[in-house]
Amino acid sequence: MQKKSKKGLILALTLGMAITAVPSITAFAASVNENYDSYALPARQGNNYTGTHQKVTDEQYIVNKVTDITHADTAVFWATDGVKTVISNEYEQKLGNQSTIQFRKQIKSKADVIMGMRNADYQIYQNGFVSGWVNFK
Repeated sequence: MQKKSKKGLILALTLGMAITAVPSITAFAASVNENYDSYALPARQGNNYTGTHQKVTDEQYIVNKVTDITHADTAVFWATDGVKTVISNEYEQKLGNQSTIQFRKQIKSKADVIMGMRNADYQIYQNGFVSGWVNFK
């Protein structure tokens, strides 16, 4: 009978530790950056968008950093909701710049957010490309 009690205690402790670890994993995920690589900045200042990301916090901004840019000097970034309705001002960024893109309306945790982008310069035929990371918070 004592062997069953020890096994039960060990199982309960293990399960308890696993359940306690889950909230800390979620909190860590809130600060993880999403990398994007070679997103096109279409010719004639056409728009491009990241995929949809679900917010994990109630913070009213996302953070974006440009780590590479080709065929463009500057890219323009903004935030949208899940149906691409603009929810922020536009932010111009050059290579190495980081911006905190503030929302103009309340966006709650678990709501979908997308980051839009375009070339700041009007190119008739050539696409630009941008890489970086964005924290959707």
